[in-house]
Amino acid sequence: MSLESFYSLTNSTDYILTADSSEASTLLTEGYSYWYSPTSNIYSASTDYTGLVALYRASNPSTGSNYYTTTASVITTLVSKGWTNRGTAGYVLPATASMPSGWGALHIAENTSDGVYLFTASPTAFASLGSAWNKSSNAVCWVPNPSA
Repeated sequence: MSLESFYSLTNSTDYILTADSSEASTLLTEGYSYWYSPTSNIYSASTDYTGLVALYRASNPSTGSNYYTTTASVITTLVSKGWTNRGTAGYVLPATASMPSGWGALHIAENTSDGVYLFTASPTAFASLGSAWNKSSNAVCWVPNPSA
């Protein structure tokens, strides 16, 4: 299975995961910085393998917030509300499956003051979010971590 690194970037009002190194480079020139270094990233399969599902991405042009989901109908709903469909970010194991050894949870949190979403596979980062963040106890999906 070929794995791609998700670069974790922020501009202090938005958090974004991207497996596209060109997009990461562009974001760095637009005021984003690495939230976590590329070496401590989340990984996804670059192609669809049996048992994996697409991880879709949408962005809100008004706020710049990004949203990731394994449910296509969620993207359809967001697009009907003015969000932009950014396509498939990669392929991951659905959270309904048992988590294999060497994989970790992709968690979601929403900032209750500005509606920005944060997605992270770092348990430390997730636990360190302050009271302004509504942290879901459910994983979005499982993602492979080759350094685990």
